[in-house]
Amino acid sequence: QLEYAALDVVYLEVLKEQLQAAAKSKGIWKCIEEEQAAWSTTDFKPIEKQNFLKSSDFDLSPYDQYVLNEVFQLRERLAKKENRPSFQIMDEPTLRSIAFGSEDLETILAGGNIFGPFRNPEFTNYLSRKLKEIHATAQQAEYSKAKPKRPRLSPERLKAIEQGKQDKELIFRPIQDWLQAHWGLHASRFILSNGTVNDLVRNTTVLSAIPRQYKREQILQAAKECGVSVVAYWQ
Repeated sequence: QLEYAALDVVYLEVLKEQLQAAAKSKGIWKCIEEEQAAWSTTDFKPIEKQNFLKSSDFDLSPYDQYVLNEVFQLRERLAKKENRPSFQIMDEPTLRSIAFGSEDLETILAGGNIFGPFRNPEFTNYLSRKLKEIHATAQQAEYSKAKPKRPRLSPERLKAIEQGKQDKELIFRPIQDWLQAHWGLHASRFILSNGTVNDLVRNTTVLSAIPRQYKREQILQAAKECGVSVVAYWQ
């Protein structure tokens, strides 16, 4: 066993040296060093997610929002207990059918994509009890079953949204394409992800706040090469 374990790591030092040499030859070693320095001082504390709703779910009534989010959280607890990814416990369409009661529970579980060991009457009864508890809590809290009315957006807000859409396509899409051509798909999304672009055009962050100097430098270089200005999004 010791020999087997040693074979797993005996070539790591050589591989590390080869990867370092390749990174230096491509001019990206400083970027890697910056990432390593940041990760080495990062304190990893798991944060349990509390809100699983998507933006489209906020069109639901407060009652339905609560029930849906509670079912999402129930799935997370089951996934943690079974030590499996949450999507393997049950897929999202099945979860939503359960939350909204589109069919009786037995029918949903029989046809849904759920974890194999959960296909039994015991789990069906367990889930039924949990759903009753969730609904009872929602009723006790007096969550409204009326769907919220969408506030009418001001002309200024509509103009800002339209400007953001244009900037995504005319400014940030070319930058992302340039980054992908020079760094590859995965690294380019790590430098400037779609989520970051959305935050930028929504004015919830700025480019100068992006962590890591090399990322900011690469974005500025991409903007220069593409002939687009990011001054409005810098700070």
